Amino acid sequence: MRDLLLFLSLFCSVSLMAQSSADVRMEKLIEEFEKEYYRSPPPALSLDFKANLHNELQTRNIKVQKTFFSKLLTSLKSIETEELRTDLQLDFQIISYECRLNLKRLDLIEKSSDHGDIAPLESVFEFNHGPEWYAWFTQKWTGTDMSPEEILAFGEREVERVKSEISQLNISQTKPADQLTRDVALIVKTLKEKKQQIKTKLEFLFPAFPQLPDLHIQRGTNPAMAQAPGYYNNNIFYFNLFDKPFDLADCDWMLIHEGSPGHHFQVNYHNHLSVKSYRAGLRYMGFIEGWAAYTENLGREMGLYQHPYEALGKWKWDIIRSVRIVLDVGLNYYGWTDQKALIYWQEHIKGQDDIAAREIARMKRWPAQVLTYKLGEAEILRALEEERNLLGADFSYKSFHTRLLNHGSIPVTLIPHLVKQQL
Repeated sequence: MRDLLLFLSLFCSVSLMAQSSADVRMEKLIEEFEKEYYRSPPPALSLDFKANLHNELQTRNIKVQKTFFSKLLTSLKSIETEELRTDLQLDFQIISYECRLNLKRLDLIEKSSDHGDIAPLESVFEFNHGPEWYAWFTQKWTGTDMSPEEILAFGEREVERVKSEISQLNISQTKPADQLTRDVALIVKTLKEKKQQIKTKLEFLFPAFPQLPDLHIQRGTNPAMAQAPGYYNNNIFYFNLFDKPFDLADCDWMLIHEGSPGHHFQVNYHNHLSVKSYRAGLRYMGFIEGWAAYTENLGREMGLYQHPYEALGKWKWDIIRSVRIVLDVGLNYYGWTDQKALIYWQEHIKGQDDIAAREIARMKRWPAQVLTYKLGEAEILRALEEERNLLGADFSYKSFHTRLLNHGSIPVTLIPHLVKQQL
């Protein structure tokens, strides 16, 4: 018996040493990544593709960086991930993703060394190796590994799905005239009432957050943001009221997306987390915007979308996001003309040609950004459905959302790994 206990003790000790060895190696690689990555960090994404290209082409020590990322990726591949602690498994995935992303970026910079003048360009498609740059921008902005071809096909499917959702609302009557208003006091009053309605449901659906700052509501005054019906910044939700009346039917989805449980909740929740220092400069907009878009689907769970027109408001903006996916790839990867893009828009969205012109210009100036909403949302919805099917009656929104938010923003391609890992 004593020999058996000794054998078991030795066996456990060896197992722990092996586990510890993998963890130690991974922690060392994290230190190396942090040190070298921030020695020459990649340029932050700008709102203009010309600025992005200019900043990227100023990169120096390309061969040194390529050698570092290649060696680091090789070292990562030698680690048995199942031997790592749970938190280190996520670190492994994030750093592997960053190595692949940066190696693609550095290859493109080398390819583009003989580039011409950037200033006259109207879209990234016109640049040297433009379609390849666009494919890289899609990964950088969204955090996915999908190709532009796959993204285009996804967009076409989403257009049809959202049109089907709209048809199922079965709205026959004309929208009430009092839904369109320029009365600022009425808009603020309506938004505040809905904010309180949401507040009563948050604790049942989302992780505990005892110090969530109050969301202030103000009229937007920045014309540069007038293209959107509203926006969020620093604990304030701004609704826009410029050249057109405000549609009260949009209050529900906008408040969810920009306020709680969308950006306001997510930003403040993530700010209170203690993430590892190597992630300080890593932000994944596909997760951030995808989360806000995903939460719009929970309006009924929060007591909203009581009138068909309130649900319609959500889906009408969703069809715009879906059409934009197709147009973004068409314009920037395939080189569509503005007219071809407009024809596709008109085929699926009626009576909003002024918005179409604005959005087409935006997508050419700011390629891939519009993809973040739908691609992030889709990955979260896919993980949600898998967990529901797996857990059945034991499924909990609160548990799902807690595990999803507890690690900060991550590349959306890692969402399935993160959710399954923690079950």
